[in-house]
Amino acid sequence: MAFVGAPSRVKSILQNKTVLLGVVIFIVASGLIFFVVVRSKTEVRPSPEGATRFNLDMSEKINGDTPYEQIDGSISNAEQAKSVGNLYIGVQKYTDAEKAFQKAVQLNSDNAELYSLLALTQERQGKKPEAKLNYQKAADLYKKAGDSVAQERALFRIKDMDVEYKNVLDIE
Repeated sequence: MAFVGAPSRVKSILQNKTVLLGVVIFIVASGLIFFVVVRSKTEVRPSPEGATRFNLDMSEKINGDTPYEQIDGSISNAEQAKSVGNLYIGVQKYTDAEKAFQKAVQLNSDNAELYSLLALTQERQGKKPEAKLNYQKAADLYKKAGDSVAQERALFRIKDMDVEYKNVLDIE
């Protein structure tokens, strides 16, 4: 190995493969430690108190075919209602999911995502007029929040429903 321009002492250290290997291992080990520390600091976030327990309890009830009306009294905020709605979507119980998202919207009427989820459940049930109305509310709230991508996505769903409806009429 030739190390042009390096002082002779540095040359002798770098030519000693054992030392060089030790330096490389140290650098790699330091990088891994840094990676683990940074990763743990950015990913570990405490959940709101009781949120995990609530989600587990609701998941068990929903998978056990518990209707929304029996769960409604357990919901105390919009985030819980959203979680319940998402769980019902996961098991394709759109009527119950719609009820959960309606409750979420009642508890937090400024959340565009909740209107989008409500519209999605209505769309899946064939309730196009209601879905369009809620997608429009979501689009308005996304615009107010400055989220043009989400706004366009909501507006696209409205246009897409019109196209689907037109195609159904053309087939008949």
